[in-house]
Amino acid sequence: MVTGPTNAGKSTLADAIGRKLGIAPIHIDQFSHLPDTNWQPRDVSEFHAMHDTAILAEEWVMDGNYTAIMPQRYARATGIVVIDDISSTAMSAISGARCSSQTASAAWPEEGIASNGR
Repeated sequence: MVTGPTNAGKSTLADAIGRKLGIAPIHIDQFSHLPDTNWQPRDVSEFHAMHDTAILAEEWVMDGNYTAIMPQRYARATGIVVIDDISSTAMSAISGARCSSQTASAAWPEEGIASNGR
């Protein structure tokens, strides 16, 4: 079981663990969203049922969070990897601030906002 913040590499790590163990990884986002729909949410009860069925397998590698269904996963998991990547979260915030600053300078150049995003 691999959990952690958005864009921290959960799926990539689950793929690597799955390859090493010879187990196809399960990406919970694929249960949560309907296929070929550009991320349209699946019915919650169907999503939960798919998750609960998957964790009944003898072996599994699964990535994702979805706190409403974590207790079931914790109860069945034999190993848990928590990616605690504060630097990616901080970098996202910094990047967002830079983009906001650059957008503001383009929109209101007369306000004297630096155009280089600093």
